[in-house]
Amino acid sequence: MTGRRFGRLTVVRHTEPRKCLCRCDCGVEKTFGTQNVRNGNSKSCGCLKSEAVSRRNKQRSLILSGTYGRLTVIQRRSASVWEFSCACGGKHVAFAAHVVSGATQSCGCLKAELVRARMTGKQLCLKHDLGELRGKERKKAYINMRYQTDPIFRAKSYRSHRNRWDAKKNATEPLSPEQWLLILECFDGRCAYCARADVAMTQDHVLPLSQGGSHSWDNVVPACRSCNSRKRTRSLGKAMEVLGTDRDAFWAAVRKTEERFAS
Repeated sequence: MTGRRFGRLTVVRHTEPRKCLCRCDCGVEKTFGTQNVRNGNSKSCGCLKSEAVSRRNKQRSLILSGTYGRLTVIQRRSASVWEFSCACGGKHVAFAAHVVSGATQSCGCLKAELVRARMTGKQLCLKHDLGELRGKERKKAYINMRYQTDPIFRAKSYRSHRNRWDAKKNATEPLSPEQWLLILECFDGRCAYCARADVAMTQDHVLPLSQGGSHSWDNVVPACRSCNSRKRTRSLGKAMEVLGTDRDAFWAAVRKTEERFAS
């Protein structure tokens, strides 16, 4: 683990069994449990929490006036909570930070209008003549059609992909094509979970990018598209149970990969 980066922490050396000395981006060195660092429970020396508290205190000191979206300020209820009147005539209580950021724009009437305006999946399929398609073709056409016609679906899809792009772009040691080929070779070109070799392989992140995983060789294994999709954001142990993975074969391939990269 020496030299590897986890959040704001960079591992300097192992000090005792199951403990390591880490240097934070702010310059502070501190000893952490190895498992806590690996799992992401420890991400900084404490400065990250201090910054979060500072931001929260700053949000509590916001002074609101005027109109935000459909909401007009009435009065302050507490340090960070305000009362608003909505354009529909109703009243709503919300956090000041949520209103200023645009996360809350109405008392709920705006979302209700958007939901009513959205059609059901069956109605959309009939409208866009997808009734004759079956299987993967129908699913692909349905997703493309939803992306073009539903702004909420489009926004969620963009945010999800944007987070993955940023995680890969900001990786300290991103996975190279040569490293990916070496990983495939160590797994004999098979899926790490179901051991299939007759389908195309995708890059699966053992610790998902959405949970702080890195896009580096020690966090990537080959997986068929089906297993990669079914794994979702589950932990490795839970994913192995769901997918029926041969644990001995999996860890043997992982050890082989580590040996090849170490040599």
